[in-house]
Amino acid sequence: MKKKPQNTSYKTWTDLHRPGQFCIDFNSEEILASFRDKTDVKYLTIVGIGGIDPLTLEDVLTILATLPQLETLDFEEIPIIHLPAKIGLLEKVTNLGLEHCLIEKLPEEMGALSNLQKLYLGYNELSDLPATFGQLTSLTQLYLEYNFLSECLPIIGALINLETLNLSTNGITHLPPEFRQLTRLKHLDLSENSAIDLEVSLKNIQAQETLKLLNLSRLQATELPLAIGQLMALEELHMCDHHLQSLPADIGQLIQLRTLLLSKGKIASLPAEIGRLVNLRQLDLADNHIVDLPIEIGQLTNLDKLDLSDNQMTDLPIEIGQLANLTELNLSKNQITSLPSEIKNLKKLQILRIGDNPISQKELAKIKAWLPHTLLVPIEQDHRFAKRIQFRIRVWVYRLQTFFKK
Repeated sequence: MKKKPQNTSYKTWTDLHRPGQFCIDFNSEEILASFRDKTDVKYLTIVGIGGIDPLTLEDVLTILATLPQLETLDFEEIPIIHLPAKIGLLEKVTNLGLEHCLIEKLPEEMGALSNLQKLYLGYNELSDLPATFGQLTSLTQLYLEYNFLSECLPIIGALINLETLNLSTNGITHLPPEFRQLTRLKHLDLSENSAIDLEVSLKNIQAQETLKLLNLSRLQATELPLAIGQLMALEELHMCDHHLQSLPADIGQLIQLRTLLLSKGKIASLPAEIGRLVNLRQLDLADNHIVDLPIEIGQLTNLDKLDLSDNQMTDLPIEIGQLANLTELNLSKNQITSLPSEIKNLKKLQILRIGDNPISQKELAKIKAWLPHTLLVPIEQDHRFAKRIQFRIRVWVYRLQTFFKK
């Protein structure tokens, strides 16, 4: 849910956001009673419950159920732990935020929220979902990141209208066959489920015509299954901090791909089929073991950003000069001694990072002559930038230490 200002009193947001938007701390029965007559509440953020009086969540939910226009309800990091059954009274709510609430279990009454379209349950303590969860068939967005839902995924397959599903960091080992029913899925995040079986899981994704974004970052898999090539509509593939040593030739079937993030891995080379990704705009291969690029790299003529930093390359193919739409090229932290003269064909190149390469001043002057309108970030500037970052980190560490000492 969108973060909102931390107010500790009843306050309308008409001047800040939309009419009917409120932020409230139910710290007394008087405030709760005054809220009974509000008929214009559409978007509500609760930043506190209880305090002076023994106010319970059940009391709050009972009142909220009487609000005729309430659509969006967000509990702002309130330690709910046990969500009461009265949550089922909120039948008109379409967006419900329960992130960072330490919730351990959801009641069966959750299934009564038939109009719910967006549900945020990330950063809780959930280890299972109620049997009625599959009744939430109006859901289009479901966020369950940072829980413990390793064995209760089949029920999610009943949510046939899901378009966005975040299952990051749950200890998931595989996606069940029931996921084949999620034919409208557009965004799927499976990152940080280190032991997940990708071959089984990708076969159980049948949203080949709709899936646009797939996040597989920080997994233990050492190879990308051939089934990846079936996701023909994919536009973004994120696999940062991975253990891949190579890419399958089937990667070339993802012809709609616009963003491919493969930083922090062990990839030594790219298949020639990479050249089929003609719609690619961003390619991040930083921090791998790449020695050279295939000549087919020159076919990626729509590429806008290319990051090859922190690899083991000694040169570039002359085909690099065919990337006419390239605006940013990062070659820092390699073993490159010179660039091909074809680099001068990159008329749209705005930034070229070449720090931490054994490039002589003579070669550097030649590159500057070839690219007079390009900002070159050579070794010393890269080092100064790194030093500035290190200094800022030290400052923030000091501030945090000082804060906690207080």
